Amino acid sequence: MTLADLCRSNARMRYTHGALFRWTFGVSLDRFWDNLTGFDIVAFDEQVVRPEANESTAEAIERKWGAEARALAQGLVHGPAA
Repeated sequence: MTLADLCRSNARMRYTHGALFRWTFGVSLDRFWDNLTGFDIVAFDEQVVRPEANESTAEAIERKWGAEARALAQGLVHGPAA
């Protein structure tokens, strides 16, 4: 995959998942997205999820927003191949 292909693929991910992300989490995916690197889970974790002590990001997402939200976030982390 070329760099241009990666950027196009990441841009497509942002476009196809943006509305569902906003509806689910109440924030824009654009805040946590870069077409080169994809989803910035660290920034999302720190700014939105804020898990409790000894709780993973995935666990906190599922506790706060449900299993479908967890699957959405994991799909964004793993990118187009997921």
